[in-house]
Amino acid sequence: MSTARAAVIFDLDGTLVDSEPNYYEAGRRVLAGYGVTDFTWEHHTRFIGIGTRETLERLSQEYGLDASIEDLVHRGAAGRQEPRLHPVSQEARNLEAVGITPPGGVRGGDSEGHA
Repeated sequence: MSTARAAVIFDLDGTLVDSEPNYYEAGRRVLAGYGVTDFTWEHHTRFIGIGTRETLERLSQEYGLDASIEDLVHRGAAGRQEPRLHPVSQEARNLEAVGITPPGGVRGGDSEGHA
């Protein structure tokens, strides 16, 4: 006797959720709070794929910030917003058609991501 099971594996690192703009904005706000006003997206891209703590340690050294890493982490977390969902089109609709609910409440929609 076998039991059929459906499984779907998603890579959520930028596939469905694009959180990088939120990390950039949180970092920009943290740095601005210490008087750093020239932190750009191009500068931020050096830290993509590196953990938050290591990123803040490097930025703290680079800009000579007078704050503990724990304080910077806390300020950064307070400044992040909910990540944007990529428009999920045919893939999510295909899953829904066979009775599988995509993770995180993502639903198939039009090209703008509207359900």
